[in-house]
Amino acid sequence: MSCVAATELHNQLTRIETELVGAKQYTRASNVRDAAQNLGAACKALEALAKKELNLAQKKDYLGARAASEEVQQAEAALAASIAAVKEEFALELNPPKPPEIHLERFAPAFERDLVAHCPDASEMPVVLAEIVTAAHTARATKKYAKCVALQEQGAKLVATAKLVLQHAKAEQEAVAKKNYGGAEEAASEVKKAMSAAVGLVQSIRAEHGDDLAQAKVASVSPTGPGGGRGPPAQAQVFSEPKAVSAAPVLPSGGEIAMGLPVAAQPNIAPVAAAATGVVELGGREMLSGEWHKGIFACEFGKMCCAALWCQPITTAQLAIRTHTTKCVGLFLAALLWVLLLAYESLYISGMAQPAFYYDGEEYYNEYYNEWQCCSRVAVPNGARTTLMNVAYGVSFVYSVIVTVYLCRARSAIRKKDSINEQEDCCCDANCNDCMCAFCCAPCTTCQLLNQVGLSGTNKYNLCSSTGDVEDGLLIRGTP
Repeated sequence: MSCVAATELHNQLTRIETELVGAKQYTRASNVRDAAQNLGAACKALEALAKKELNLAQKKDYLGARAASEEVQQAEAALAASIAAVKEEFALELNPPKPPEIHLERFAPAFERDLVAHCPDASEMPVVLAEIVTAAHTARATKKYAKCVALQEQGAKLVATAKLVLQHAKAEQEAVAKKNYGGAEEAASEVKKAMSAAVGLVQSIRAEHGDDLAQAKVASVSPTGPGGGRGPPAQAQVFSEPKAVSAAPVLPSGGEIAMGLPVAAQPNIAPVAAAATGVVELGGREMLSGEWHKGIFACEFGKMCCAALWCQPITTAQLAIRTHTTKCVGLFLAALLWVLLLAYESLYISGMAQPAFYYDGEEYYNEYYNEWQCCSRVAVPNGARTTLMNVAYGVSFVYSVIVTVYLCRARSAIRKKDSINEQEDCCCDANCNDCMCAFCCAPCTTCQLLNQVGLSGTNKYNLCSSTGDVEDGLLIRGTP
């Protein structure tokens, strides 16, 4: 039995030696080869002693056979001890741990754009995360599983910190847009705390995994730049502590100070000046505050208008993903709406093809023409036509309800996010306006919402994207 176990272990060591040589771990491969040779030699010696014992027994030299049997037992014990020692020494190669799954991903393009736009000081965080993801994949490929797990943990902390920075930065800008300067000052303080935490986290990551990140950065740079020809990466901004800048809000009328106390602002938020037109400049970009970018009937005929009119399931799912649901739910919604739409068309066409009446073939007296005529027309009661049309109308009703609900929720979310105060009529408030627009003017409402989220123009909308962004493509994750 010892020889069988030694042979199996010898074969495993030979395979491991080949893998180590391929990985250029020559010292370890030499140790494995020596252990395999020692096992082979011990196994051959044991077989020779066993043959000696058998020959002596056949020659009836029982004393010699007894002595040979004792030698065989000692050799088996030594071989078993050698097998145990080899298994202990090369336990990692004989029983390799299961490679860890890599769940860490780079920032989605939409999230990265929002992060840099709202907080330029955080521009290095996407770069560091990309290096961590590359280093984690490299560690997994080289079977450095512990390092792979550690890199993923640090990357997850960096992602959480980036989301916190973006959340507070958005809160600060929304407070400034609403002229809630007290809330803006509190949000600015939270942004500063989150950025300080981010600086410390990035420094600790670089101190602990600096060599791995440097190799990942070199590996990700090609002659045409990372990403297959997108050009060389831009010069990374030095990640340092944000400096506080005092800026006093200015009233639209004449430059007077709106508050006695200045608002502590970060470098990512420039001094805020509200013009008479309601345009607020935040971080170097202009945005309309408190109103829709375009009216509900101001859509321009083009790619986005055609998509809203002819591919309503896709545009509805895109708005749902951008506002209040995940990518998986949005894709399921698009598939469900397409199924309902195709089912309605099929049922309606099939119903229209069914006969609505028939002729009984008997003469009857026509009082209008005052004469006898042949064949009276009789309506088909509760026939296939009626059944198919009723089912088609039911499917159409379900489709309309789903589209109305999701468009209403999307319009409400965008209206609240952009602080749009719609004029309330005597019997219709803002929520009612959302429902009426979604139900009565679904394509126009879709165009209005896509314009509001920045997808207006010929080259800014992509029908094949889960969020409608041109740069995201088919495989973009849902917006965070």
